[in-house]
Amino acid sequence: MVDLVEHLSNPSSILSSIFGELESVNKCPVRSPAPNYKAEGPTQQVQNRLTPEQIVELATAYQFGSTVLELAESFGIHRTTVLRHLKYQQVPRRRSRLNQVDIEKTVRNALRRNGSGTPVHLAPEDFEVTRTEALVRSATVLMVDL
Repeated sequence: MVDLVEHLSNPSSILSSIFGELESVNKCPVRSPAPNYKAEGPTQQVQNRLTPEQIVELATAYQFGSTVLELAESFGIHRTTVLRHLKYQQVPRRRSRLNQVDIEKTVRNALRRNGSGTPVHLAPEDFEVTRTEALVRSATVLMVDL
């Protein structure tokens, strides 16, 4: 019965009354919508096209330390769109700093602060991070053999 109702875009009042009677006879419980269901229907994605000035502003903000997620939220665009704009502007992408922790320098800082001994207690100020930039470039070469 639910399948029939879903396939009818404009069920007549007669069909609606028949379905109502069938539910009362069969004692079929009527499903209520999920708690997070919006009666207005699904929301559609809004496309925000950035102007060239906004793209330059986005790239500059990223270079001065804003994260991709912060920029996506402030400009009202998806994070992958932010990354695409950064790529087209040839802005080097910052990678996760967790992969760039210099363990040797970090432990040395902790030993200087605490003195030698075990266990070594690390504090936030002990961590050393190696800063790197990644810029991908490519070239095409055409070779002709005569």
